[in-house]
Amino acid sequence: MNRISAKLMCVMAIFLFIAVIPIVAFATNEDISIVESINEESEKEYTIYLKEMSAQKFKYAFTNIQNANPNGMDLSYINSISDLRGNQVAFLDATTYEKLSKNNQTIYMWAKVKDEEGNEKLVLENVQLDLSEALKEENLNQVENLTQTIKVEIADSQEDTTTIRNENVDGVDEIANVGYVKILDEEKNAKYYYEMVKLPSSEKYNELKELTDKLNTEYNEKDMYEKIQIATEFSELFETVISQAKWNEVVDMTIKQDENSEAGDQYIVLLKKVSENGEETLDVQILTAEETKTEEKETIQVETQETTKLPITYDSIALFVILGIIVVLAVIVFIRMKKVSKKNETK
Repeated sequence: MNRISAKLMCVMAIFLFIAVIPIVAFATNEDISIVESINEESEKEYTIYLKEMSAQKFKYAFTNIQNANPNGMDLSYINSISDLRGNQVAFLDATTYEKLSKNNQTIYMWAKVKDEEGNEKLVLENVQLDLSEALKEENLNQVENLTQTIKVEIADSQEDTTTIRNENVDGVDEIANVGYVKILDEEKNAKYYYEMVKLPSSEKYNELKELTDKLNTEYNEKDMYEKIQIATEFSELFETVISQAKWNEVVDMTIKQDENSEAGDQYIVLLKKVSENGEETLDVQILTAEETKTEEKETIQVETQETTKLPITYDSIALFVILGIIVVLAVIVFIRMKKVSKKNETK
């Protein structure tokens, strides 16, 4: 009995211990998008976008107090502000960030809005900010200028292709044309590198292609919260792919697609520019293959010269004979007429 009682007492003690521990349910960063920027004093600042709140004004507060009273003295709410694009945002300036993050303290965020009746309701409650997941402003700019960072000319149609093979085989001219990426950037002494990967490829490249398509087709239609979510996902993947790329130096500022490609084949082309001072610029392009093979049979033109002759036929000989007879008869008739004329004169 003593052993059983001891076990029961131990179990009860565990339950009591759990019961007195405050159960905290934290909201996650899924409802916010964060952009990290550096101010003129080289200090970190953070712009925070709330899900589905880009067009609506709200109030927000930051605190180190876990499970703060949302309506008490623990929180000092301030009004949201408009960013340069007209989105309503919360702003964690450098001074406030330094104060709240001192000694690696955790920062919590709250936010509330007024409903149609004028009553305030919480839209963000006790969110523990993970600023390490913030998208750097430079990465956001890189994503938004994707495919335009390094100036290129894309030739992927039959009209714009370049000839990679033109040879005569057994009297037949074979011409193969393929598309290309031509670098138009003219930075002095810069070097350019590329990696071309045929799709579909590994999971990372396939996903990068999908995200690139999404940036080109859907990005502009999203609100800023969603844009940052997409840009963050792309930036993390792009960084991984770039770090594993096998770079080839660009020759004659032109990157040709594979000679054996067929119409419809797609390639993802990673680009890197290294400036004279060592600064790197990265970009990506999607190239769709348009391969044509033209076979033209060799044509030999033989010039012939003909001399025109009169036809030789039996009909033409007969005509000459008849004509000769007529002439002879005419002469005979003429002579007889002369003789008759002389006789008449003599009489």
